[in-house]
Amino acid sequence: MPGKRWTRYWFALPTLVLLFLVFLFPLLYSLYVSFHYLQLGRPMVYVGWENFREALLEDSRFANSVRNNIIIALPTIGFEFLLGFLFALILNQNIRGKAIFTTLLVVPIMISPVMAGMTWRMLYGAKYGAINHILKGIGIADTSFDWFATGPRAILAIVLADVWHMTPFVMMILLAGLQAIPDELYEAARVDGASRRQAFFTITLPLLKLPILVAILMRFIDLSKLFGLIYVLTWGGPGGATETVSFTAYLVGFQYFRIGYASALSYLILIVVGFLSFLLVKLLYTGEENR
Repeated sequence: MPGKRWTRYWFALPTLVLLFLVFLFPLLYSLYVSFHYLQLGRPMVYVGWENFREALLEDSRFANSVRNNIIIALPTIGFEFLLGFLFALILNQNIRGKAIFTTLLVVPIMISPVMAGMTWRMLYGAKYGAINHILKGIGIADTSFDWFATGPRAILAIVLADVWHMTPFVMMILLAGLQAIPDELYEAARVDGASRRQAFFTITLPLLKLPILVAILMRFIDLSKLFGLIYVLTWGGPGGATETVSFTAYLVGFQYFRIGYASALSYLILIVVGFLSFLLVKLLYTGEENR
């Protein structure tokens, strides 16, 4: 019997070793490196908290990337929530072609961020892009429009691409929340003489509070490490106007080869993502307790 008990652990050992080599060891080693000055071709030197202090107190580029992250995240989440909520309300009704409509709406989320960025890169093309062609056709623009010529334009281009890509994600969360609301509540409201508007504000919105918070928080977590669209569409430009914290860490590590400092930046991002994830788990746990 003791031999059989250990057999399952022996079968799990290769997976555990692989998990350690692929995930845990790089994570711990990067933490170790973050407390050192490490640049390719030079010896590693222990500097303690210096990398973190530089990032938080001295590095204007990192501060700018944090600001850019917030500027991109706020309108993106706002538009994704409004459109996702609208589509969820529509799909929650008994309409013809509902399955086809749902499938078409969900397709963008199945595409990787890099592929989504490449798609929108072609759409934004100054000479042959479909968007400029449409704008010329309807008389809004008479010349080729460079979407990446200025910071505000580039930010708008990223926001539009991410809204197209991730609105279905928000929609699915809110749709699941809508479908979890019992029909009996709406029937009781109709019996009491409540209008559809009153039912929406007294039943739908209060019961959707948790799904709404979860959707918004998950999008904040995802946008706090925005990288793929930036890499493909703007490369952080023009003039660093779209450089996010994840992209800054990438440039520091793979362009300037400051491996220790890049590791410190990555751990600062990890701390923010971990805190937001903790809030998300706490929200979900509280929601389960209140049911």
